[in-house]
Amino acid sequence: MVYTDEVAVTLVSGTGRLRTAETLLNRGVLMLCLFAWQAPALSQEVSGLLRFSDVLQMAESANPDLLTAVSGESVAEAHLRRARTIARPELRFTAEGLRNSLEPSRGSEAEWISSLSQEIETGGKRRHRTRVAEAGLEVTRAGIKQAKRTLHEAVGTAFFTLMYREADHRTLGRLHDRLESTAALVAQSVDLGETAENAHLLLELEKARLMDDILKLEQQRNNARIRLLALMGAEDIRQHITASDSLRAATLVDKQGAAIITDTGVAWSFSVLEEIAMRNHPDVLEAVHSLEQAQAAVALQRAMLIPNLLLNTGVRTFGGRVGLDAGIGLALPLWGGLDRGGLAITRSVEAQATAALQAARERVRAELATAVATVNHAAERIRRISTEVLPLAYALQVRNRTAYTLGESTILVLVYSQRTLLEVIQLRNEAVLEYNLSQLSLAAALGITPAFANL
Repeated sequence: MVYTDEVAVTLVSGTGRLRTAETLLNRGVLMLCLFAWQAPALSQEVSGLLRFSDVLQMAESANPDLLTAVSGESVAEAHLRRARTIARPELRFTAEGLRNSLEPSRGSEAEWISSLSQEIETGGKRRHRTRVAEAGLEVTRAGIKQAKRTLHEAVGTAFFTLMYREADHRTLGRLHDRLESTAALVAQSVDLGETAENAHLLLELEKARLMDDILKLEQQRNNARIRLLALMGAEDIRQHITASDSLRAATLVDKQGAAIITDTGVAWSFSVLEEIAMRNHPDVLEAVHSLEQAQAAVALQRAMLIPNLLLNTGVRTFGGRVGLDAGIGLALPLWGGLDRGGLAITRSVEAQATAALQAARERVRAELATAVATVNHAAERIRRISTEVLPLAYALQVRNRTAYTLGESTILVLVYSQRTLLEVIQLRNEAVLEYNLSQLSLAAALGITPAFANL
């Protein structure tokens, strides 16, 4: 299931004007030139072959939305460091009886106290507080993975769409060549009851339709190109970036390079795919860690109901005498200081997180089932067009061309068969695009980075 026509996806910047599509088609090459567009410069010089994995790597290193999401990780790590902090000891200096010392007639002196106080957290407060922060960090990382997942889908869509538009352009170029050869054939053929003027008008009409298709294609291809560059974090492209590959049915693989897809669709069982999705999908991971965070918060609130210990040691100075002082105490909050409402709130949050996890799993399961069905349908569509429809269109075109040469058909039938062949080839290209995009959706449903064995 391979489309063997080579396609050169060329991203070029410059200040020149776009040459006419007809001239470019005569040469069989269309170079996209983006002019009067001041955009983002890539951080490094890029040249040579740029494949799908290269595009993903560049997008991950420069995409502003992803970089914004990644910056949140440092904030969550700072919260974790603070949660791990042990209570610091306090050094206190106090003076008692100062009023009497200012009135010597009363016969008393001030007492000076220097003490060191250390609060000991009980009930595992620090452990639970740390677990809350750790789960929060994991939630943030799941959000980053979600941002990467969104970016991968967008980059893949732009990349494959650009390849698809290039393949369509190659098809239009071939049709243009056929129209030129048909024009030469008309000039040499016998009269079939239609005037040379009519034949010429039919060819000119078909050329006009072709040029309209070309203009639409150019706009769509420019849009896909600009979208791809924007996702790569580009601001000012000043070097050639070439992605050269065939428009082929991609083969999605896992980290070990094992093919998840075959010519007939998804190769792995749904239970295996579901297990992978539940381990890797960012929605599930975020829900899991949110539940862990809520459970740790409940444990922390319960621990907060246990009073902390206070250890004190110090020096007392009174009337010229110096003595050592030591003691132990409990820190008991008064007047409703025991936050039982906080415990009720965290329990409610825990119940909500449990429901959210179940909903996330069901949502991912449905997303995965849809992706698998779409891949299988797209694979069947490619097979049917390639083995049933396309051969018929080729045979019809050859037959009508031969019939016209022998004087057994008209130019109208010949032009119609060429247009039909163009539409079928474009239909096949569209099916390949749908198949590749459906594999991107499958990778997103599995929560894995899309990697293709043949791209």
